[in-house]
Amino acid sequence: MSTCANTRSLACACKKRYIGDGMICEDINECSTGSHSCNGHADCENTDGGYTCTCVEGYYGDGNSCLNINECKNGSHDCSNHADNNGGVECETHKGYRGNGKIVLDIDECMDGSDACDVNADCQNTNGSYTCDHGFFGNGRTCSDINGCFSGNNDCDKNASCNKGL
Repeated sequence: MSTCANTRSLACACKKRYIGDGMICEDINECSTGSHSCNGHADCENTDGGYTCTCVEGYYGDGNSCLNINECKNGSHDCSNHADNNGGVECETHKGYRGNGKIVLDIDECMDGSDACDVNADCQNTNGSYTCDHGFFGNGRTCSDINGCFSGNNDCDKNASCNKGL
């Protein structure tokens, strides 16, 4: 595309966004030259004499400005209840679970040995975690035998002496 000016001689010049000598003008591809103003989260598409910008999936806006769509807030994600997408496209599985974020299974720390229970405690798997149950004194992670003689928690008569058994 060119414009003509009526002077003593004919002069042609290519219009904005075209390049050439005025007799032949070609479209400038702003997308391939990098002279576009599309956002980093937008696709650039060359058009005759210009270009268009379109935000990529997961973003919204006019293409010159693209903002992240928060799928967690608008409920459009398909992540498991045991995963988050944190405003992105991928689902991230919560700690204590395994899977791809859409299909998620509980990790049984008691079965795979990744629990931190004391050898004197029984590991009980829970959803996303585990507990350490014990019949001993302690918190389940460190345990010691309760001395029933010392604590008075025994069936001995008041006239008998208590000896800690094996």
